[in-house]
Amino acid sequence: MKLQNKINFFLETVLEGKFSFFLLLILLLSMFSCGHRKNPTGGKKDTIKPEIISISPEEFSNISDKNIEIVFSKPIKRNSILTGLYIYPSIDQKKYIWDKSVLKIEIYEQLRKNANYFFSFTDKIEGEHGNLLKENYLFVYANGNLNERRIAGKISYEKSEDKSKSVQLKLMTADSTKIYARNIDDRSFVLENLNEEEHIIEMFIDKNQNRIYDIEKEPYYFHVIPKEEMQTLNVHLAYVDTLRPKIESIKVKSESQLSVILSETIKNFGNLTIKTADSLESPKLIKGFTHRNDIISLVVEPLDT
Repeated sequence: MKLQNKINFFLETVLEGKFSFFLLLILLLSMFSCGHRKNPTGGKKDTIKPEIISISPEEFSNISDKNIEIVFSKPIKRNSILTGLYIYPSIDQKKYIWDKSVLKIEIYEQLRKNANYFFSFTDKIEGEHGNLLKENYLFVYANGNLNERRIAGKISYEKSEDKSKSVQLKLMTADSTKIYARNIDDRSFVLENLNEEEHIIEMFIDKNQNRIYDIEKEPYYFHVIPKEEMQTLNVHLAYVDTLRPKIESIKVKSESQLSVILSETIKNFGNLTIKTADSLESPKLIKGFTHRNDIISLVVEPLDT
């Protein structure tokens, strides 16, 4: 029965005295409420992280034609590319063109001759539903001849408990400009296809997962690598010694010779003074000194009792 017919039926029933007006009102409200739809509860949450499924041209290709195409497994938040894609050497004059899950990078500047270009797609890149990129991707292209410089090495640890932890590696130029960063899960590493220039390598274990090296709490390694075709490194991840050396004792060899024994070996020291123990605290002249390991030998003006 159509709604209008139902309304007419109940009006006639009321007029005939078969139902009360209030009962009619309740019945009408129930009919109208039956036509309301429930709010949608939404589908299953998207938990699948986006991936890069293809690139064009292939890695290690020449990009003198200045067009690169990257295909993601699902649509990406476009603004996240601005913070999640890092290129070294930097390319300032470029344009991003999107077509659903396909990103095209068009380059409008003269690239460095015979240089490798590193394109780092980091996990700061987000899918349209907020899922971060499944992993960090690094692609190397060349403008001209592909450089094949290689740095490799093994990692040792001050504490054996750190051997199972992932190591954060950052590769930089001589002026500390970042080339790329990556995680190392093995006790050895290989960095390939590097440009012919001086490099800086920095490593640490990010124990608190804040992506920043925390001095005094995390093991660290830093090294400047000169410009050479091949390089082998023995990396040792060590903690900073935060205990200050202390004076353990002072031996008086004569009225003008003293030996200061320290709690540990030191590299050097700054200002050193000797004063009398009375209320005047008169300074005494230090004529000379020698330093070896944890002992400082002093030659001073004659001391009284």
